[in-house]
Amino acid sequence: MRVRLADAPQPILLCVVDEFTRECLAIEFAKSMHSQDAILTLSRRILRYGKPQFIRSDSGVDFTATRLMK
Repeated sequence: MRVRLADAPQPILLCVVDEFTRECLAIEFAKSMHSQDAILTLSRRILRYGKPQFIRSDSGVDFTATRLMK
């Protein structure tokens, strides 16, 4: 998700949501984010909640990297 702040670079939000329960599992806010950041966030959620059957990304090309899918 992309938002705009006055006189600031465009920050990035990484939101992890359980689509079945609609529970928000994580929100990460940063000036820039790489696949390693997304992997770390998802890894922490997997340790806490278990491995999901599916992962769906609607953030465009930001988090569809091969490293993330592995």
